[in-house]
Amino acid sequence: MEIRLLKRYVIIAGFLLGLASCSKPRGIKLLGYRNLALRTSGLLDSRIKGDLVFYNPNGFVVEVKKADINIFLNETAVGTFTQDTLIAIPPKDTFYYPVQLKMDLNSLFKNFNNMWNNGLKDSAVIRAEGQCKVGRNGIFISCPVHYANKIDLSALRGR
Repeated sequence: MEIRLLKRYVIIAGFLLGLASCSKPRGIKLLGYRNLALRTSGLLDSRIKGDLVFYNPNGFVVEVKKADINIFLNETAVGTFTQDTLIAIPPKDTFYYPVQLKMDLNSLFKNFNNMWNNGLKDSAVIRAEGQCKVGRNGIFISCPVHYANKIDLSALRGR
């Protein structure tokens, strides 16, 4: 009788442990950027290299399979970032992912021209919106990516 009861507890504990290990991964969070530098320049577009700063809120390693993120400056689209390489992300940790952003210089100059003509303010809003596929063990879910921050423009004005 006691052996049957013990077997039942072991089976229930194993089932609960299996359910806990298969928890759905939460989306990674875009915290910001660093080390931005202009790498190549063309007539209508340019490439900017830098690092995007992400945080993995999960207690386990997750993989990012694909990411498509649009960059906006004062609500005007100025560039895109696409990543289709599988990368592993450490649990509960901040990580830096090197990226290359394709910037549309037409939109960027138009935006700065509008800001200049309307009285250049001390700040502008940079925003990132998109999707990424996050998962583990070959099972991926689509997660939204949102980021918004004010950037200081006073250095551009010579203050």
